Amino acid sequence: MVEFLSSWAGNITVSVIIATIIEMILPEGKNRKYIKTVIGVYILFIILSPIITKISGQEIDMQNIFEGYETTAIEASSLNTEESIKEIYLNNLKTDITSKLKQRGYEVLQIQVEIEENYEKINKIIVSLKKAENSTIKKVEIGKQEAEKLTTSEIKEIKEYLSTTYDVQEKNITVN
Repeated sequence: MVEFLSSWAGNITVSVIIATIIEMILPEGKNRKYIKTVIGVYILFIILSPIITKISGQEIDMQNIFEGYETTAIEASSLNTEESIKEIYLNNLKTDITSKLKQRGYEVLQIQVEIEENYEKINKIIVSLKKAENSTIKKVEIGKQEAEKLTTSEIKEIKEYLSTTYDVQEKNITVN
C-alpha cells in the first residue's frame, strides 16, 4: 500500500511539473484558456485514475476511450487557422500601406506584399500607383490623354518612405 501511495504521489508530482512547464511556455492568446483546461483535466485524471482502478478493480484503458477519434480534422483546422491569420495580416498590411500612400498624395491601383513564414519581416512590396486627383478643375484637350506617370524622383521618394516605414530593402520594393 505504501508503494502504491508513493507511486501515485510521484505521478501527481511529475504531471504537475510537466503542466507547469507547458503553461510557462504557452504563448498568450485565445487558445491559452482551452489548453489550460486540458492540462487541468489531465492532472485530474492522474489524481483520480488510481482511485477508480482500486474501487472498480479494472484498469482504465485510454486507447479504448479515444479510439475512433481522428486527429486529421484538428491538423486541417490548425492549417486553416494559420492560413487565415496570414491572410488577415497581409490584408491589414496592404490596407496600412494604401492609407499611408494616400496620405502622401498617391492612389494605390494594385499592391502585392510577400512576408516571411514567421511574420517577422516583409520580403517584398510591389505597388502600382498613380497621383491622386485633385479637386481642382484641369484643362482638358480633346484628342490628348495626359498620363499621370510618376517621376523617377517620386518613385525614389516612395521607395525610401516604404523602406524606412516597413524595414524593407529598397531593392525589394517595386513601384510602377
